[in-house]
Amino acid sequence: MVSNARSTLDAWLIKEEEQKVEGKKEHSISLKSLIEEFAKKISIPELKNSTKINYKLYEILPEQQRAIIVTEKAKVASAIARALGGGKKRIIKTNWGNVISFETIWNSRYITIIPLRGHVMDYDVIERYGGDWRNSDPLELIDPSSLRVIIKEKHIVNAIQKIASNSNLLILATDADEEGANIGLEIFEIVSEINRKCKAVQMWFISLDPKELKSAFLNPIEPKWSWAYAVKARRLIDAMIGFSATRELTLNFLDIIRKTGITKVFSIGRVQTPTLYILYLREKEIESFKPQPYWVLYVDVSIGDQSFRAFHKKSPFHDQSIVNNIYEKIKRVEIGLITSIKRETKRIRPQPPLNTTKALVLLNDVLGLSSKEAMKILEDLYLNGLITYPRTETDKYPSNYKHERNLRNLLNYPPLSDIIHEILQKGSKLRRNGSKLVGDHLPITPIAAPNSNKSLPKKHLMVYDILVRRYLALFLPDAEISRIYLLLNIGNELFKTILNKIEKPGFFAVYPYNRPKENLIELELETGEHVQIKKVYPPEKKFTQPPPRLTEGSLISIMERLGLGTKSTRPDHIETLVQRGYIKRKGKTLYVTRLGYSIISFLEKIWPDFVKPFFSAKVHILMQKVMNNELKWQEMTESIRKEYLNLFKELREKVKAASNEIHTAIKEDILAEKVMDCPKCGSPMVLKPTRSTKANLISCTNCGFSMIVPSAKSYKLTDIKCVICGSNVLELKRKHRILYLCPICWKQYGPCYKCPKRNECPVSDVLRKEEEKYIVGKCSCGGDLVYFPEYRFVRCNKCGKKYYLPKKGSIRLLKKRCEKHNLRLFSIRERNKIKYHCIACNASS
Repeated sequence: MVSNARSTLDAWLIKEEEQKVEGKKEHSISLKSLIEEFAKKISIPELKNSTKINYKLYEILPEQQRAIIVTEKAKVASAIARALGGGKKRIIKTNWGNVISFETIWNSRYITIIPLRGHVMDYDVIERYGGDWRNSDPLELIDPSSLRVIIKEKHIVNAIQKIASNSNLLILATDADEEGANIGLEIFEIVSEINRKCKAVQMWFISLDPKELKSAFLNPIEPKWSWAYAVKARRLIDAMIGFSATRELTLNFLDIIRKTGITKVFSIGRVQTPTLYILYLREKEIESFKPQPYWVLYVDVSIGDQSFRAFHKKSPFHDQSIVNNIYEKIKRVEIGLITSIKRETKRIRPQPPLNTTKALVLLNDVLGLSSKEAMKILEDLYLNGLITYPRTETDKYPSNYKHERNLRNLLNYPPLSDIIHEILQKGSKLRRNGSKLVGDHLPITPIAAPNSNKSLPKKHLMVYDILVRRYLALFLPDAEISRIYLLLNIGNELFKTILNKIEKPGFFAVYPYNRPKENLIELELETGEHVQIKKVYPPEKKFTQPPPRLTEGSLISIMERLGLGTKSTRPDHIETLVQRGYIKRKGKTLYVTRLGYSIISFLEKIWPDFVKPFFSAKVHILMQKVMNNELKWQEMTESIRKEYLNLFKELREKVKAASNEIHTAIKEDILAEKVMDCPKCGSPMVLKPTRSTKANLISCTNCGFSMIVPSAKSYKLTDIKCVICGSNVLELKRKHRILYLCPICWKQYGPCYKCPKRNECPVSDVLRKEEEKYIVGKCSCGGDLVYFPEYRFVRCNKCGKKYYLPKKGSIRLLKKRCEKHNLRLFSIRERNKIKYHCIACNASS
């Protein structure tokens, strides 16, 4: 089941009573208090719909003149060329490489289309501040004059200059958001240097539908320069902050960085650092939480064929003697009585249309996709013409949107064509809409079915299917749930239970992801009716649980609320934290590493005004004002620069005051990650972050000696000595198995189970016990039937015979055996149902 991650998080943050007993916290700031403080102090202005200046292409580009169209991606360039009647590919040669373009003639007008690859410009320090960081003062970098613009894609820029030199019109077909506007500004500035007479207009489109592209071409608008300059100011500010703060901290802790080798720099960023702080606060709450015991008392009862569980009305109990006395009183009771029945019908509405944040949260919840991967898949679907532009704050359809026409486009999607037919027959009435209509954007909307002749990757199809289901749910009626609250008298003690039944599935017929569980069949219940007590369970002792770590979907929602980043940049900031080694992913959940914890706990003490999201939110607020034409971008830059300059001086002063203490604390935290002692010098060896998903590097913090080892969730040095070299064997916990290997000689002989001398080594006993965990039983040939969880099959190690397990559901090998074949059974859990599976009889019970 998928929950709305944002509302779930809000419920936890606002309602402390959901924790039965809350542990004492050792720090004054919590994630809840930070969000509440932000809500009181900060108000982020809405983006206003600016008045557009519309043009007619016929009027601004006469016959025989030339226009250059610039897109962000090659697929968009190709789509525009097709919409204009096709075009020939042309290779533009430059000194830095070749560039693909499209040439077409449209009604006696010459059109060249050139795709980019995102931003073509970036900021770097001027030459004076290059080289060794120790030769300059980081404080001097808090000045726009210390930065220079660099060209990232010289071959593309040169190709654009060649074509633009004799062009009459520049048509910006970059993405329809502020980042796209800024990329368009970069191109306009490049073109203006060589052709000042070349006017710029914008093609504004939110899908690659040929009709929409042609209309955008014929009716361009004035570029959204205020959006472009807002991003320019933000990028300039972020460059000054990143360069100066990163250098300041790195230079102060250069000795630790060199010795540990865990990171190259102590990276600081305006959005990156407060985002890490959010995760750190949750980690601190978990650490400081003190579990408190409580007891629950429940019984299993039945009425006719219906069985259900009821809990004592006063559960949870915090006094064990009270709950024990009640248990002794009722443990032999066989009949109970219904004393109260309360009925209600609840309506559940479809969830509103998707904007970028909602989509990223949904895909993280349902598929466990990281925001970076989800955004990439959404962009691919957009570029394939299957959905509208995925970077949008809009979650509301305008009243004049042609849903019927769009639904007919989706009829070619076989899995849902019947439901689409039904919606069309009933008039294509939109039953649920959102609340926020921003600019000329739509919510993320499926607009075409995948081409059956062109297969999409599996994950792309899964994402597309979810988007279509979410869209179709908007046209279906609310679901209706019957809920019965029962109060039972069992031995003069009151027990309660809630029974649910979906009376009308409504939109759940197409969108099952938040469908509630049912535990009620048709029953005619009356007060005074008897119930059968099937089992009275002894009091169960439990402990209160700390708040959960944040999923990536939850973090994205919090970042949006706190004004951290934009819809376009939030996934990148999270990915940067992962690449820096400050956080790591485990499934959907995000964990703070020791390195990240050390840095942010240090910054919290000495630089709270930067670490908290308030300073970053001010940048976001001013950026919105620039976009709304209420502030000049230069004024925004100077205002933030002055404020940050004071913050930086505060950082410098406090770093020096706490230098020795922080050196020691960070060093201890980092070295707590020790995997083993260096075989050469005896110093601690630690894991170094790498980009590889198959291998990790263990490096010495002193002499630099390093070893490559296979990737694993965790590494533990055992007491077992390798019979070949005498080194201690490493235990690697992987997804499905535990792997043992000698860190010194494994590259020559392989892991321990492959070693030619494994039977002479003490590791053989450990390997045998590990193998026994996966032996299902004996094969008819006399060999062992071994379970391979990573491949979901069982294979005989002698004759090679295979038994395939079900493709769906989570699988667990049990100790319980099949009575007929004496083979261990498997439990297959799917949709909260468990069945038992024997590979020989292939039967379930």
